[in-house]
Amino acid sequence: MMKPEDPTHTFPSWLDQYMKKKPGGADVPARPVVLLAVLERLRTTPSLNADDHLTPNRQQLVDHNNFVKLGLERFNLANPLAASGRRASNVAAWIGPLFDWLRNAGFEGLRAAERESFLDSLASVAALRTQEINEAEPLIARFNKGTAKAIVADVLDQAQMKNRAKDVAEYLIGAKLQMLFGESVIPVKNVNTPSDYGDFQIGRAAIEVTVNPADQRHIEEITRILRDTTLRIWLIVRLRDREKWQVAVDATFDSIENERIVVTDVETFLCQNVSERGSFEPTGEHETLTAIISIYNERWLPTAGGGGLRIISGDPQAEHG
Repeated sequence: MMKPEDPTHTFPSWLDQYMKKKPGGADVPARPVVLLAVLERLRTTPSLNADDHLTPNRQQLVDHNNFVKLGLERFNLANPLAASGRRASNVAAWIGPLFDWLRNAGFEGLRAAERESFLDSLASVAALRTQEINEAEPLIARFNKGTAKAIVADVLDQAQMKNRAKDVAEYLIGAKLQMLFGESVIPVKNVNTPSDYGDFQIGRAAIEVTVNPADQRHIEEITRILRDTTLRIWLIVRLRDREKWQVAVDATFDSIENERIVVTDVETFLCQNVSERGSFEPTGEHETLTAIISIYNERWLPTAGGGGLRIISGDPQAEHG
């Protein structure tokens, strides 16, 4: 029998058998993500009866999203899935074999502290595979798209497919501001870091970034800033939502309040001055955008923890003329 304190001895072999759709293939992204959630559930419900963990339809876990979130947060991992693997993990097919493996590993005989340590070791192996999934598909800056604005819009659309457009938009704007004002003014932060007024505050401006269509939560945030401060508000949204946001702001705030609100879009805000800095030449424009992306990759992602959000060039020749 394998020693519980050394789960990495055979656990990777089990993962290779059950996390992949076919032998020798890649992991199905939903499976290691949901595996982390199962291991998380076992910390509070250490039963090796699958019915204690699955919903009646057996397609997902009880309190599925919460346990996925807890499993990812334990290792500061981004979720590579928009739906948290609720239907794509095929959990009913492998949770039984997982519990058989755990029984053979002596799980049921472990004391609470030993069980926690054992689950930590298993989860760290599953987390590494989730991290590899995150990093396997970077975002691509397609410099053959044309203008910097078109390139940025395309990157954000790719991020939206990962349900991570907010992270990418905020980190890119942070990189742009950091290039202009320095890290002492714009320190690197995680997208989930709470802030008093907006995502960034510079001088007398509160900058709030959202990729959502006009919603009540951000209207309430703007109301709070207007009420509690004398700051001007820069609301930065997606280009496709800009007009609707402007209508919502105009309908909510009176003319005096409106004088303190600027509604603009991520694509335009990021690319302000890019053409000028690039002397209105495509090569120069791409080089300036590349400088912003470099700050994003090298300064923001390592600290912010945005796994799988690295931006690479999809057209190096266009980037350098």
